[in-house]
Amino acid sequence: LPAAYATSFEQFRPVWEATVQAAEAGAAMGGEPSTILDLASAQGEPACSLARRFPRAQVVATDNEPAMVAASTERGQQLGLGPGYSAQEADLRQLASLAGLSPASV
Repeated sequence: LPAAYATSFEQFRPVWEATVQAAEAGAAMGGEPSTILDLASAQGEPACSLARRFPRAQVVATDNEPAMVAASTERGQQLGLGPGYSAQEADLRQLASLAGLSPASV
């Protein structure tokens, strides 16, 4: 991956750490999630961190760039995440249409 991705990866660390903390707070109030969908996951964060925190959940990391999906898959393997973690190519505009939204509203 280009060096710019490594830089942006670290820049977003506070965001994904806050996401994990919010999920932990939600779990404390209502139980652990069974399914987690990370949209535009890039290299697999916060999906990988969420998969480690909630090992019984099905965690799906998505991105529209095949290189990012490959990087996310590799990261999950390096972290020893089990079959509950996967990375898939998905375009946010396609997901929006499934929800009845226009691509312009995404």
